[in-house]
Amino acid sequence: MNTRACANTVSEMAEKKNLEDAWKITMEDVISCLETLPEESFHCAELAVGALYLALTNARMNQRDSWKKPY
Repeated sequence: MNTRACANTVSEMAEKKNLEDAWKITMEDVISCLETLPEESFHCAELAVGALYLALTNARMNQRDSWKKPY
C-alpha cells in the first residue's frame, strides 16, 4: 500500500516535467508530500525514486542513441 502511494506520488511529481527537472525529485520530496507515511515505510519512497531514476536514465540513453531499436 505504501509503495503504491509513493509510486503514485513520484508519478504525479514527474508528470509534465522535462528530464532535467525530474532528476531533482528526491526521496525527501516524496516523504514530505506524503505527510502520513510511517517512518518504517520510508524505504518505499526510496524505491519509487530509484525506479524513476532508472527510467530517466533509460530515456536519456534512448535520446542519445535514438538509432537503436528498443526490444
